[in-house]
Amino acid sequence: SPTAKLHIFGGSQTVEGASGVNVNLVNFDDAGRSGGIFLTGDGDFSNRLLKIAANSSVYGIDFSNGTGGLMRITPTGQVGIGTATPATGALLDLTSTTQLFLPPRMTTTQAGAISTKPTGGMYYDTTLNKMRFWNGSAYETITSAP
Repeated sequence: SPTAKLHIFGGSQTVEGASGVNVNLVNFDDAGRSGGIFLTGDGDFSNRLLKIAANSSVYGIDFSNGTGGLMRITPTGQVGIGTATPATGALLDLTSTTQLFLPPRMTTTQAGAISTKPTGGMYYDTTLNKMRFWNGSAYETITSAP
């Protein structure tokens, strides 16, 4: 009898969907680690769009376009966007050679209306056309380096 709302017993199971999208529930992955859910565009494990691997220190949650990693959340909570291997010691690793980082954008008035401001919080001030950060008691404008 089932031990959970979704109980997979034995080898891998495939749920076929429309337009060739398949959900594969497996009790092992291609590297021999246990547990995993794979959403694939063609049923081929090498063309994964989404992978959630359990009991693994390597995978965590992966989002892919089928040819390369778009985003990974590691089991330790690191997030890599544009990389499958977030840099050691980084909580968030944004990797790109064709796109820029875009911080939150708002007016000086909108930023002032934020009730709980974390120290170090940053935004682009559209009134001043400058980057600003909260130092714990006031916003400071980031100016050019000397």
